[in-house]
Amino acid sequence: MAPSLANLTPEQLNSLSNVPALQPPPGVVPNFLNPENQIRSFLVATSLELGIMTVFVLVRFYSKSFLVRKYSWDDLTVLLAVVFSIAYYATCVWGALRGKVGVHQWDISVPEVVSYDLLIPQFLTPLLAPPTLLFTKITFFLLYLQIFKPMRWLRISAYIGTLVTTAFYIGQTIAQFIFVTPRPGETWFDHAQSQVELKSLVVAVPVSAIGLCIDLYILVLPVIAVNQLQLATQRKFGVILIFMTGILACLGSALSIYYRYVLDHSADLLWNLGPVYTVTQGFLYSFNPHELATNSWKV
Repeated sequence: MAPSLANLTPEQLNSLSNVPALQPPPGVVPNFLNPENQIRSFLVATSLELGIMTVFVLVRFYSKSFLVRKYSWDDLTVLLAVVFSIAYYATCVWGALRGKVGVHQWDISVPEVVSYDLLIPQFLTPLLAPPTLLFTKITFFLLYLQIFKPMRWLRISAYIGTLVTTAFYIGQTIAQFIFVTPRPGETWFDHAQSQVELKSLVVAVPVSAIGLCIDLYILVLPVIAVNQLQLATQRKFGVILIFMTGILACLGSALSIYYRYVLDHSADLLWNLGPVYTVTQGFLYSFNPHELATNSWKV
């Protein structure tokens, strides 16, 4: 039996430095020196998304601190979501700059695939995304409980949404931890090639589809509630438009399903992982304009 790549000596790995990590398509020559990549576009897109998110969060907390002068539980969940979002961003940047996520695998040498700069970000990103989504989505249910407090049916719906969302993302975090954590005596690289690790790719599409259902639930609840309010038609339409900014998040969720499907059905994992990282972060950050608009109407 051939030894695991992770167990090779530095000299043995170095002898494979001219061997691509994936067999290139016919007619394609591996390019280790200046490969085609998505790293620059990924960094520009995700950094811009992070910057926009930061602006909305600062505006929110400025309003709460100096105008409203009152905090609520949704401020805590927003803060936690921001912390996890920044951690997710930093991990993705690490994987792109040092681990070569966004590069064709035939343009990456075998020793680079064994690098911790690739393996550790691949371990962390599936664990950081669920809590980020959990705190982000719970924020909306907490807001709805404040805005539509007199509506009993909506309070019940918000509590149900909170419980389902919490159970779903805690369960996802536990499952992902089981999928991506090496077993005793197993190297990081060996586990990354195992069937257990690959399950995290297999379940990615159905998990994202459930996430989209939760997003649509968050989007629809306030629209139904506003329709029941005694408001002038023009005023009611304007309020509904504020809540409909959540369509951005739903579109991001739908795109995430598509790119995760592509990732699951491709051998060139690192190239297709780049769009997944970009869309996931855009999806996470797209909640902030919606949340700020909703919160401003409450204020």
